Amino acid sequence: MKRAEILAIVEDLAGVEEGSLTGEEALAGLGEWDSLARAEFRVAVAESWGVRLSGVDLEKVSTIPQLMALLGDHLDG
Repeated sequence: MKRAEILAIVEDLAGVEEGSLTGEEALAGLGEWDSLARAEFRVAVAESWGVRLSGVDLEKVSTIPQLMALLGDHLDG
């Protein structure tokens, strides 16, 4: 998976304009990002790439850089 693909998913789930995220944002104040968006993110990543994220770990993520770090080795760039 690519960083740009993850940003696109976050943009879609948060309801923000496509291409508007730099990848340095906090998730808390980001559009419609909430617990439902987190759950939908987990599903999207699992369905698209077969990567299963822990809900507990995802709950602790508060920024996009932390989200990318959580995906770690699964990112291509």
